[in-house]
Amino acid sequence: LYAANNLKQEMAQLRDCESGQIIFGAGPFPAASFLPGVLTELATAYPRMRTVLEVNNSDTLMEHLLAEKLEFFIADTRTLIPNKHVKTRKLTRQSGGLYCRRKHPLTKKAMLNLHDLQNASYASVYLADIFLSSMRKAFGLEPGQDLPMVTTCDNIFVLKQVVMHSDAILLCTHAAVATELKSGDLIELKAEGWQAIHAEIGVVSLARRSLS
Repeated sequence: LYAANNLKQEMAQLRDCESGQIIFGAGPFPAASFLPGVLTELATAYPRMRTVLEVNNSDTLMEHLLAEKLEFFIADTRTLIPNKHVKTRKLTRQSGGLYCRRKHPLTKKAMLNLHDLQNASYASVYLADIFLSSMRKAFGLEPGQDLPMVTTCDNIFVLKQVVMHSDAILLCTHAAVATELKSGDLIELKAEGWQAIHAEIGVVSLARRSLS
């Protein structure tokens, strides 16, 4: 009876979100934009529930989801290969651009051109192979030519620090740098001929697994 009562109490706590845990993943862009606010609300509403978040690129998150190390993940879904064991729900589209520190030399020009972009250096998240050809086209580079990346990292906070203290340009979504743009720490660069980038953010989970 004692054990049964304990089980009943534990089930009630799980049902009311007073205990238990949720383990999920996030790509760099959602982790740097809307997830901090979501986690804050979650911690306020359910202070006894344990939340574990892994921030990584989409390919690695998919591996961990299939290995059942994650319950779901929120990330750019454009690189994901269709899988009958996985379901994807579209969440939002985040547009992106080129961002630099306030006193960057290129801010002296009202409108940049592709030649200016080719001679600059960049900081970016990990870019999957399927994006490389479109990125070369956006920069006006020849097929097979290396992109001018100096820093590649899936941590947006680290990338922003690099860009704010160097002449590197951040290749990122607008939402991930909204705070820095509002404060003036970062400025968006405009370039003639530059093709706008975007990220398709979705929620990815196992098809036959009930979410907590």
